[in-house]
Amino acid sequence: MLDSLTARKMTVIGPNTVVYDFGQNCSGIPRITVKGKAGQVLKMTPAELLNADGTVNQADGVTPHSYSYTLKGDGAETWQPRFSYFAVRYVQVEGVRVKGEEVDLPVVTELKIRHNRNAAPANGTFACSNALFNRIYSLTDWAIKSNLQSYITDNPQREKLSWQGEQNFMRTAINYTYNVYSLYRSLIQNMTDAQHENGLVPDIAPEYIQFQGPFVDSPEWGTTAILDSWFLYQYYGDTSVIRKTYPMMTRYAGFLESRATDNLLLYGLGDWLDIGKVTPVGVTATAYYYQSISALSAMAALIGKPDDAARYRNLAETIKTAFNQKFFNPEKKRYATGSQTAMAMPISMGLVEEKYKKEVLHNLVTNILTVDANRLTAGDVG
Repeated sequence: MLDSLTARKMTVIGPNTVVYDFGQNCSGIPRITVKGKAGQVLKMTPAELLNADGTVNQADGVTPHSYSYTLKGDGAETWQPRFSYFAVRYVQVEGVRVKGEEVDLPVVTELKIRHNRNAAPANGTFACSNALFNRIYSLTDWAIKSNLQSYITDNPQREKLSWQGEQNFMRTAINYTYNVYSLYRSLIQNMTDAQHENGLVPDIAPEYIQFQGPFVDSPEWGTTAILDSWFLYQYYGDTSVIRKTYPMMTRYAGFLESRATDNLLLYGLGDWLDIGKVTPVGVTATAYYYQSISALSAMAALIGKPDDAARYRNLAETIKTAFNQKFFNPEKKRYATGSQTAMAMPISMGLVEEKYKKEVLHNLVTNILTVDANRLTAGDVG
């Protein structure tokens, strides 16, 4: 527990019912201090949103989540859940005395939110003269903190699973603010433990739930098994984790090779939740395939495996050639559909041939300005 939030506002919304507003959405555990008689019961319901009538709203398909506490009745008593947390800005408390009521019900003397997250130390911070940028940074930071637990979760209210995509898409951004060296070593061990006999590293690790289809095998998620070790070397200079996980990484690379069609990966979740589903799955899957095999070649060289390094380097070049033959239009200087993701990923992952880089970037920027009207269309991957 690294932060404690105090309610900024309390609103009576009905008989014996109060909603506390803590002014910040975060992962949290309500901690209540109350006085009352033995056997009296109160109920607390955390949520991120409010309904029009002021009651809390647990949206996004969340199974109803609440806490009930039975008083023991010996003066002021403090309680909090021990085995659960939730995404919370508001807490609705029912079965308590509210201001002006003359009823024999428990009296709340204090309610706080205890913000739970990983204890990764700070790496840095950000501030500038633009208030909007500062607010965006604060919003992003709270989202990161609320999903840094014993692993990196996809959300703090619904699944709370360790989807590998959160690591793949966010590791660099997280690292700018938090030192995640120890956390990522743990995450890599989770993937090693979860690897299937055929070499597949599942989309979640630990694999608490065994999904099917792209929800167990999507390259944009699975390539985390290779790219995490490369990340630890790039930012922390650690080659020991490369040596330790090299068998796991090469087994997964072999699995991807077995799934490739003409050196392309044409399956998976794709650019999850993009606007309009405009990016072909093969663009995102193959781009991560190329990036991970390139990283594996570099890691093989680092630990004294020149033959492996050469093989993976040649494979990466073959993937790059196949990618450009399949998705790049040299006349229009456009990848696939020309979506933001289809254009940005080849640029950021080194798939664009040098002679085309300037024009591809120009087309991406022009498309954002004129077609997308400065609106983001990319999904989780892009």
